Amino acid sequence: MSATRPSATQSSHASIDYSALQALPEIWPIAAHRFGNVVALRDNYSKPNAVLTYTEMNQNFQQFASGLQSLGIKAGDRISLFADNCARWMIADQGCMAAGAVDVVRSSEADPPELAFIYENSESSALLVENLKTCQKLLPLLDPVAIKFIGLLSDEEAIADSPVPMLNFNQILAAGAKHVFTPPQFASEQLATLLYTSGTTGQPKGVRLSHRNLMHQMNTFSDVLQPHPGNQALSILPTWHCFGRTVEYYLLSQGCTQVYTNIRQIKKDLQTHKPEYMASVPRLWESLYEAIQKQFRDQPQSKQKLVQFFFKWSQRYIEARRTAQGLNLANLNPALSERIVEQLKCWGLAPLHAVGDRLVYKKVREALGGKLQGIGERGWFFGHAPRKFL
Repeated sequence: MSATRPSATQSSHASIDYSALQALPEIWPIAAHRFGNVVALRDNYSKPNAVLTYTEMNQNFQQFASGLQSLGIKAGDRISLFADNCARWMIADQGCMAAGAVDVVRSSEADPPELAFIYENSESSALLVENLKTCQKLLPLLDPVAIKFIGLLSDEEAIADSPVPMLNFNQILAAGAKHVFTPPQFASEQLATLLYTSGTTGQPKGVRLSHRNLMHQMNTFSDVLQPHPGNQALSILPTWHCFGRTVEYYLLSQGCTQVYTNIRQIKKDLQTHKPEYMASVPRLWESLYEAIQKQFRDQPQSKQKLVQFFFKWSQRYIEARRTAQGLNLANLNPALSERIVEQLKCWGLAPLHAVGDRLVYKKVREALGGKLQGIGERGWFFGHAPRKFL
């Protein structure tokens, strides 16, 4: 089943409707047709670096899928994917799904016994790993007979005396280029991926997500996100993390450029790439908030008092505005008289808030790139910046 491509008369920021599709891999040919030469994936910290347009990304997805089929993968087979955030992870992930397979995802940094358990418990028949280091720590714990092949997401050469057929990333792509790809017949209830829990309270448990589960996210994220093609999105959450993963799928489905970063480079990348979007977790913003607060504390007392003055009155302005608009979670149904009073407060405090914005908050936004429109935390998106009045 295919979706109707959006008409040329649609506004550039209108979300593409994928509701007619059955499965996630069906999105990418449509996105490639619509966004073509827009950069889809930018990975500056992996080796080798990668910059892929939507056309190239879609080609890589299909070629990787074709490579997996040439190695004997069939629809419904399960493939363990033990790797971390990078462009090649996305290619392997969507390559697995495009082949009709189910990928079983976990970080390469997890303990080897845990990874071995996940491989066996998920009934995987093949293994994709980040690099030789991950492979070498896992192989002694697995039965070679239970592994059709091992694929590396690196360009490293295979282990010479490996008991299992082994190919690197480019060899899988090369095999795909020579193989005639067979598109699978997707059904919405078909299993797409298995995510395993951390195992902190016992052995990890597999969570089943169907294509219908993933497509529901693709078709409802537009309620809170309306990105424009070419918007920048920083990717820092582990891509096997369910929330970060689905946000990335959605932003890519809408023509955004996904820029991979890490905890060491994020402050620099915020200013370099000036992203509009980023899926994150509270701990990251707590760290950035503390760094900002430290800069405030390092200022002379007179400046610190000025900053605190604006914070105090901006806080009251925001609370009054939320109540007036019926958006105060502690008071969602204020009386009309209360709304009017809070609106009057809003008007009275607006000039102070505007001065605070010009002198203080604008500088903080600029330190974060200056363009953030949505930052995701625990499934919620907030506009403009992590502090409510910034």
